[in-house]
Amino acid sequence: MPETSGWRAPSSECHRRETRLRPRPRGRKAATLTSGACRYQECGLPGDTFTTEAEAIDSLGQRSGVASGPSATNLEDVAANWQAHMGAGRLRVYGPPCRSVGFGACDTDFSQIFLANQSNPFPLHRRPPSDDWYVDPNDVR
Repeated sequence: MPETSGWRAPSSECHRRETRLRPRPRGRKAATLTSGACRYQECGLPGDTFTTEAEAIDSLGQRSGVASGPSATNLEDVAANWQAHMGAGRLRVYGPPCRSVGFGACDTDFSQIFLANQSNPFPLHRRPPSDDWYVDPNDVR
């Protein structure tokens, strides 16, 4: 569930703040303002990295113009070699509904992982609170 903060509202009287995540076409949503910084949270997003946009609207309906904010992701990424991933339980035996049933990650079997990385560090990805880890962040469910 990405959460972003840090976008600063204009110092003039701001009546409403709206934010939006890109590339999702869900439209704008209200953002809360705390100490001059906007906070925004959206749930149920696919694994991806999103850019944030914000716009302030004063009490007369005048819009500030769209400002780009920080990027947000809803995935956890851990980079390590295969021994550390295995020791932490990220590489293990996976069963259905994982695409790769057996030892490895949920989307890739261990032989492919080892051939691609050998003993070098590589990232694995998951969407908390799931314990299923993926090689390809696009496969994360």
